[in-house]
Amino acid sequence: MDIIVTKGRDRKVIPTGGDALVQDVLSVAGSSGEAYHGDAPKPLDPMTSLAAQGVGHGAQILVSTCRRVTASVEFNGATKTHEMPPGAALAALLAWATGPQGFALSADQGPKHGLTTCAATDELDKADHVGSFAGDDCTACFKLVPSRRFEG
Repeated sequence: MDIIVTKGRDRKVIPTGGDALVQDVLSVAGSSGEAYHGDAPKPLDPMTSLAAQGVGHGAQILVSTCRRVTASVEFNGATKTHEMPPGAALAALLAWATGPQGFALSADQGPKHGLTTCAATDELDKADHVGSFAGDDCTACFKLVPSRRFEG
């Protein structure tokens, strides 16, 4: 099976077996830190196999030194922050930002928005991990922007 290991913005596909230990996969990937799968609040146990922790073929593992990421989201001149596990997908941050705890966009407006980093303008993939944008201080800055739509 193949596992996708992400650290920062770098991704590596690592071929391995389900009985491989997490620490072995990280060693092969040349990554140090703790491994997170999905939006789990705790890192994977490095001494337990991938399969025993529910990690299967095609899974994405984020390697991070942050146990929590403080994500700030800017929208219409206001900024709100939300703390998340580093392995959480940007889709979860977007749902929070457009929802009642964030900027409370209407049900028809929320889906018309996406996220960019504060330093860029390209809309981010909702499957990317929040932690892959965090700096050494375990913070990440995003902007809530209207999604670009192409009509022909």
